[in-house]
Amino acid sequence: MTGMEKLRKAVAAFNNCNESFLDKFDPLELLSIYEAWVKCGWDITPDDWEDQQVTNALFGIVPQWDNETEKPIYVDNRP
Repeated sequence: MTGMEKLRKAVAAFNNCNESFLDKFDPLELLSIYEAWVKCGWDITPDDWEDQQVTNALFGIVPQWDNETEKPIYVDNRP
């Protein structure tokens, strides 16, 4: 996928997120959040993530949830 294709997909995906959430981040941070969102495999939009999950995504840590309870699972492997 080209860089432009990635940007287009991110913009399309973020159209379903709360604008005030998105305004907190610069473009590179939004791409980090988008990449974590794609890798997580869940349809929970980042504006519904817990603050720690968003912060972790900025460090490249993909959010996880328990399959039964859908509660976040945290793995502390930040750089």
